[in-house]
Amino acid sequence: MSRESDKKVPIAILFGPEACGKTCLLFRLLSWLREMGFHIEVDSLLFNFDSYDITQFILENWRAKSSKYFSDLEGFHWPILLDIISNKGNIVAKIYYQPGCMSFNRHHYTYNVFPNEFHHIIELNNPKKWIIFTELESELYEKEKYCDVIRNLKYRSILPQDKIIILCNKIDRNYSCFNGHKPMFNMVLCKLRNEYPLLFDIFKNNNPITKLFKPYTFSLAIFSSGYECYIDNHHELRGGSDYYPEKLWKLIIK
Repeated sequence: MSRESDKKVPIAILFGPEACGKTCLLFRLLSWLREMGFHIEVDSLLFNFDSYDITQFILENWRAKSSKYFSDLEGFHWPILLDIISNKGNIVAKIYYQPGCMSFNRHHYTYNVFPNEFHHIIELNNPKKWIIFTELESELYEKEKYCDVIRNLKYRSILPQDKIIILCNKIDRNYSCFNGHKPMFNMVLCKLRNEYPLLFDIFKNNNPITKLFKPYTFSLAIFSSGYECYIDNHHELRGGSDYYPEKLWKLIIK
């Protein structure tokens, strides 16, 4: 694929603080994509050779028996860009990941300093899908400070044509949001609005016509990567329902 045609491929940007579940979500999604017949490759656009080789090694060597079970899960401590390739050899999407400490630093959040790779990504002409992580009933985020960073992000880095996906992660920890085995989107939306009112203000739809049926400019995604455990000295993630990666993938390529 030429770099010119590559510009039409959407880039999903994972954005959230440390320990919010970005790595688990990434591997769960990649595992499901592999099972669906997609191929994952490291895009060399961002990397020096050392980072490229290490990232490629990790992707090739984490063991996946299926999209529901994988072990030897290892996080990345540097920004990465991945190509999602169909069985016809076409790149259908890219995923950009950077460690949480590079997205939201609790101690120096006002500086809002992101790595050079981040700025390189947002300067590309590709359509962007911003996946902004949230979590219910958690003090992990220091919500007001986190929302300040998101507000700055919107006005400095997010373009009007970019798509916003607010992702409520670790939904399996909130049983009140379920009706049987399916999460209730209206309930999740209501809880998120109560916990992150500033975030909802940031993405309030001010268009006098479209706000009547779409009050916010984001799409809501709900995700559960499954649960982590240690068995026979291996770090394993046993994934939950395929419902979650399937729904998120549809939003990425929509």
